[in-house]
Amino acid sequence: QASTADGLPVSPDFQLSELFCDITLADTLFLRTGKQTANWGVGYFFSPADLLNLSEIDPADPEAERTGPVAIKAQLPLDIHTVYLYLIADGASRVEEIGIAPKVELLLGPVELSVGGYFQKSHAPAVMVCSTLPLTDFKFFVEAVLSYGSDKTFVTRNTAGTPGLSTLTKDKQLLPSATAGLRYLLPDQTGDFALSCTAQYFFNGQGYEDGSILVDNRAALSSLIAKKLLSQDDLRQPGMHYVAANLAWNGLLRTDFSLSGTWIANLSDNSGWAGPTVKWQISDELAMLCKATWQYGAQGSEYRPDENDFRIGVSLVFGNQAF
Repeated sequence: QASTADGLPVSPDFQLSELFCDITLADTLFLRTGKQTANWGVGYFFSPADLLNLSEIDPADPEAERTGPVAIKAQLPLDIHTVYLYLIADGASRVEEIGIAPKVELLLGPVELSVGGYFQKSHAPAVMVCSTLPLTDFKFFVEAVLSYGSDKTFVTRNTAGTPGLSTLTKDKQLLPSATAGLRYLLPDQTGDFALSCTAQYFFNGQGYEDGSILVDNRAALSSLIAKKLLSQDDLRQPGMHYVAANLAWNGLLRTDFSLSGTWIANLSDNSGWAGPTVKWQISDELAMLCKATWQYGAQGSEYRPDENDFRIGVSLVFGNQAF
């Protein structure tokens, strides 16, 4: 049994990403039942239109697998278009708590357009639209989401003369989010120089425009978390404005190694990180990452949570688990 340096036992933390069964009815209707990743959204670093998956895109490893819900998916092709219907069982203990998520994918010439929504008793309802447009070697993508309320709990500064923070919810507000970006793939007939460049902007309608409310009140946040009035999930992606860019050389000279440089920034609290990553794809499911990052911003901000400015790390990735 594994243990910490203090001799305390450590239980391995594993998550099952997918386990499903496919059923075809009359070669017309395709069903998938079980735990499955939902292919919603077209963003690379950020994807607000990904309403169904249980884990968000990790901007530090955007192509890593994500954990999907337990669901029944019905897929009905209509010529070149496709209609989907998901029944989501996560968080449901009774039939009336099962989530419903319809989606339509349309192919309009070179434009791919998706429109969908997610409705479940225990979650804020949301609708989304996303689209991709290829132009020569460029691929443009855009997403827009409108939710009625939020599953998060927010904080606000107390009234004048009273220090600290208090919590609030936004149950009856329309909260828009959107993202746009482009990706460039360098044409390469030999396969030796598979270069790509990606840039993206993300407007997070459920974030804080002034990031100092979190940076300057870390003690108050800890107190709210200790009192169970706030959770760590409420503090994920706290900024309202993000940008990210990546330059990658995949399969260096047709090997199993890739080299990339990434920059990600939260413009709301002026924090970010940048650095190179070397990836060794050992097999289809197993990869090793060697990463060096320079972090900047105020101490306690999203991308510089402590006093360290520079980090070097090595990790093994198996499926969607990093070690």
